[in-house]
Amino acid sequence: MLLGAADPPTDDASDADADPETVQAVIMSLDRAQKEAILARVLRSPQFHQSLASLTGALREGGLPSIAEALGVKVRNGGFVEAGGGVPMGGGAAVEAFLEGVKGAVEQEDEDGDDEEMDEA
Repeated sequence: MLLGAADPPTDDASDADADPETVQAVIMSLDRAQKEAILARVLRSPQFHQSLASLTGALREGGLPSIAEALGVKVRNGGFVEAGGGVPMGGGAAVEAFLEGVKGAVEQEDEDGDDEEMDEA
């Protein structure tokens, strides 16, 4: 969790169950450089790379429709090769469609003004 990323690792698992208010307070107390350092550590972590590889594999193997639906990401043709079809996209096309869907969701969120700036304090 983010709380653990800001501090040295401990054996106390209670940090992982922090309430949302505590997490928000910790995030708001960090300056931009600290947030960037935490993000860099997360992006370089073996756990992140393993999860990303699992997600990519699932998308490539035809899991796009169910993954997109579970995450609420709108993708081209609902994740199928043809609109209303029964064959899910696979391979690089599925990964590309998923990334386009995520990008579209972020852009829509920005347009709606629902995004919260990382830098707000």
